[in-house]
Amino acid sequence: RRVHGGASSAAYVLAGALVDVPLVLLGSLVFSAVYVPMIRPASLWVWQWVLYAALEFCCFGLGYVLSVTLSTHVALVAGVCATFVSASLSGISPKYRVVVESYGVLRALWLASFARYAVDASVALEAEFFLDPGTAFAVSTRRFADEYGFAL
Repeated sequence: RRVHGGASSAAYVLAGALVDVPLVLLGSLVFSAVYVPMIRPASLWVWQWVLYAALEFCCFGLGYVLSVTLSTHVALVAGVCATFVSASLSGISPKYRVVVESYGVLRALWLASFARYAVDASVALEAEFFLDPGTAFAVSTRRFADEYGFAL
């Protein structure tokens, strides 16, 4: 409404993103407070929280951009589809190595996937604790990274 009324699109998206920062931080804090104890990561809780906050901020930002550029109904469908595609191209299935070797032009979609960067960060956070030489998981962690195409 505001953009169609003559307001600046960039100002609307920026203001909306800034106003939502407390909600993003609180939402990701609540999510990580429930989720992190269930997955019991080796990395520090605060890094997991930062990761979830960044992912949620990307989703909020995508929603604002789509709401400015598309009509209401189309923006809703496009937001759901974009989130699904981003999650589908996160680097786990299909594997990053497969994407690099065989996706060609579609690789650009994968590079724009915000979920891909969240998975990269999550793998890097966890791998950091398992790559010390002599630990029981050093070899298997490297094998996992090589199989999926992550650079550690």
